[in-house]
Amino acid sequence: MAASAADRDYAANSADAAAWAADWSSWYGRYSARAAEQSERTVALYQKVADAMSRGRLPPTAMQDALGAFYKARGARYAERFTTLTTRFFSRIVEISAAYSREMADAVMPGMPSPPALPRLDASEPNAWFRQISEYSHSLGEHISSSYKSFLDRVASGRIDSEEVKDLAGRYLERRFPEYLRQLGMLYFDLLSELNDLRAEIEHDYLSGVVATAERPAAEEAFVLTLSGPSGSVAQATLSIDNVRDEPATIRCQAGNLRRADGIDGAFPARISVSPDPLELAPAQVGRLTVTVDLDDALAPGKLHVGTLRVVGHGETPLDIPLRVLATDRPTEPDRQSFA
Repeated sequence: MAASAADRDYAANSADAAAWAADWSSWYGRYSARAAEQSERTVALYQKVADAMSRGRLPPTAMQDALGAFYKARGARYAERFTTLTTRFFSRIVEISAAYSREMADAVMPGMPSPPALPRLDASEPNAWFRQISEYSHSLGEHISSSYKSFLDRVASGRIDSEEVKDLAGRYLERRFPEYLRQLGMLYFDLLSELNDLRAEIEHDYLSGVVATAERPAAEEAFVLTLSGPSGSVAQATLSIDNVRDEPATIRCQAGNLRRADGIDGAFPARISVSPDPLELAPAQVGRLTVTVDLDDALAPGKLHVGTLRVVGHGETPLDIPLRVLATDRPTEPDRQSFA
C-alpha cells in the first residue's frame, strides 16, 4: 500500500512538472514570436531612416536631433505607463504570495488567527501604492511574529507534534508549490510582454516621426539655409530676423559642426561666421544676418554637407536652422597651346 501511494504521488508530481514545463514553453514561444514581429517592424523603420540619410533627405544627426523634442513631448506619458505596469506586477506578486502564505498557515498551523486583510492595491497611483504596501508589510510582520511565537510555544509544550507539522508542510508544498510557481511564471511573462510592447511603441513613434520628417513635401520643410560655391571660395547667405517683442532684443548665433549628408566620415568644425554678432534689434525692428562659410579643403567637393545654425534671442526658445553647404568642383582652365 505504501509503495502504491508513493507511486501515485510520484506520478502526480511528474504530471504537474510536465504541465508546468509545457506552460512555460508556451509562454516563452508567444513572447518570442511577438518580440520578433515587433523587431521586424522596428528594423524596417531604421532602414527607412538610413535610406533617407544616404539620399541626403535627412542629416546624419537627425535621430539625436529629434530625441530631445520627442522625450519632452512623450516622455512623461511613457514613464507613467511604465510605472503602472511595474506597480501592477508587484501588486499581483504581493496578492499571490499573501494568498499562498495564508493558505499554508491554515494547512500547517491550524487555529492561528487570520492575517490582516490585503488592501486593494491601486497600481494607477504609485505614491498611494507604496504607502499601502509599507503599511501592510508592517502589520503583516507584526502578525507573523506573534503567530509564530504562539505556535512555537504550543510545539514546545507538546500540544502539537513537530513531526506532524513537518509532514503537513511537506505535503502542502508538494501539492501547492507548483501552482504557485506557475502563477508567478505567467505573471512574469505578462510583464515581459507588456514592457516589450511599450518599448516597441516608443521605437515606432520615435522612428516614424524621424521618417515623416524626411517624407514631408519640400513646401512643408522647415526653412533651410543653403550656401554653395566653388571649392576654395567663400559662400554667403542672408537671414532676416524680426523682433516681435515689445522690448529690445539681442540676437546671437552659434554654428554647429558640419558632416557629410551621406553619413561618410565624422563631424568636423567648419569655418562659419555670422555678422553682425550680436545683432541688436529695437522693438518690431527687422534685421539681417550674413552667414559666411569658407569652402576650404575640409569640405569634400561635390558632396552635400549638413549642419545647424542656432539662433538665440533674449527670452525666446532657441531656433535651429538647418544648414546645407556644398563646395562644387573648381572650374578647370582650358589647355593653352602655342603655335609657331
